[in-house]
Amino acid sequence: MLTQLFKTLNILIMLTPIYAAELYPFENQADRQHFYQLISNIRCLVCQNESIADSNAKLASDLREHVYTDVLLGKSDTEILTFLTSRYGNFVRYSPPFDWITLLLWGAPIPIAMLSLWLLRRFIYNE
Repeated sequence: MLTQLFKTLNILIMLTPIYAAELYPFENQADRQHFYQLISNIRCLVCQNESIADSNAKLASDLREHVYTDVLLGKSDTEILTFLTSRYGNFVRYSPPFDWITLLLWGAPIPIAMLSLWLLRRFIYNE
């Protein structure tokens, strides 16, 4: 009797995914790929090391809904990312656009290291 109950419960548990509804239904595969590619490249502002596709934060859920709506409306990547960047800044993007601050961030260590080596060499030879 007990084994029959366990078998029945096991079958019911295994059939559960069959009834799961798709969270973000799309009419075509291109929109689905566009949506999932886009949300995997947007940073969660709460978690900061996860994309909104991977995050369970409320803000990430809201941003996924917003991106889903925009994709259904046929908006382009640039339109969606421009809106998110204007609202949350460049930090929301995993690959921010190139500007002078990123040039300074990536380019400054080389001249600083060269200057440090030159000063160290000068200090050593003057003693």
